[in-house]
This record gives sequence, structure tokens and C-alpha cells, in this order.
Amino acid sequence: MLDQAAAREFDLVLMFRLDRAFRSVLEGVQTLEGLKAWGVGFRSCSEPYIYTITPMGEAMFAISAAWAQLERSTKDERVKTGFARARAGGKSIGRPSLENLDLSGRGLKTLDALQSMPPLKGLNLHASEITDIGPIRHQPSLEYVNLSRNNITDISSLTDITNLESLHLGENPLSAESINTYIVELRTRGVEVHLD
Repeated sequence: MLDQAAAREFDLVLMFRLDRAFRSVLEGVQTLEGLKAWGVGFRSCSEPYIYTITPMGEAMFAISAAWAQLERSTKDERVKTGFARARAGGKSIGRPSLENLDLSGRGLKTLDALQSMPPLKGLNLHASEITDIGPIRHQPSLEYVNLSRNNITDISSLTDITNLESLHLGENPLSAESINTYIVELRTRGVEVHLD
């Protein structure tokens, strides 16, 4: 934009707000001096008193830019202090961890999304509409899985989950093979299997 201003392709730079135009007072003053040398004015939509074609407009620009920088710096300082206080109090900052995922009762029909998710420790799919749990093998670090009240008949993919400690399968139309083979295998490994 400054190259176009230097070439006098326009007469005025119109910004929505002053604090969106520059990162610091120094940058604003330097840019304004360049615009002035090229005969290009500066105007703010939100602060109509900032119109650099007049001496009063230039003064208002300098005052407003200083206040905007002070406000931005103060806000940054308050945010950093708040984060430090929260961390000192043992609170986690940022997005919550997906260590345990609760999707119970949400009508979920497929587990394909598990393939692209970070490792989970707990997965609650109680009262969903799951029939195929094959993609669950992409989460081998699961320790707790609740699949009760679904439509699952085959649980062979659960044997791929090496860290599994607790499994809830109540109210599923499990096949005889699943009960006789896979549940026995899981219980032999020490997994608590709940069928009620």
C-alpha cells in the first residue's frame, strides 16, 4: 500500500480504527510522515477527528496513537499477569486436553474420527448408535471404554487396545463368538469387563 501511496495512486488512506493501522506510535508517526510527503491524507472511520490533512487532525492522530499504544500494552500486561496467576493456581491454560472424550448420548454412528485424534485414555460412547467399533484400534492407549447401550455385535478390535483396564458393554447384541472368545481373552489380560 505504501508503494501505491508513493506513486500517488490515491489521495487518502481510510482505516476502520487507528489501533488497527499501526503496531506502535513510532510506526504510525513514520508512516504518517511518509504519507504527508507524498501528499496522501489519513482518516479513521471510527475516530472522525483524525484527519491528517489539517494540523488539528495531525495532533489528534499523535494523541490517539499514544493512547492506543498504552491501551494495547496495558492489555497485554494484564493478560500475561492473569495467565501467570492462573498457572500458579494450578489451572491449565489453552485448549482442554482430549485425554478423556465423552460422546455419550449424541447419536454418533461411526468412529472414523478416532483415526486422526491424539491418543486418548478414556472414551465414553454410552447410548450412541455405534455398530462398528473397528476404528477403535487406532487408539491403542485407551484405558477406559464405555460402549454400553449401542448396537455392537463384534468386539474383536478391542483386543488391539493394549492398555485397556475397564470396558463397559452392557445392552449390546453381542455375538456368541464375541462373548466366548474376546471377552474371555480380555478378562484373561486383567481387563474389567462389565456386561450389565
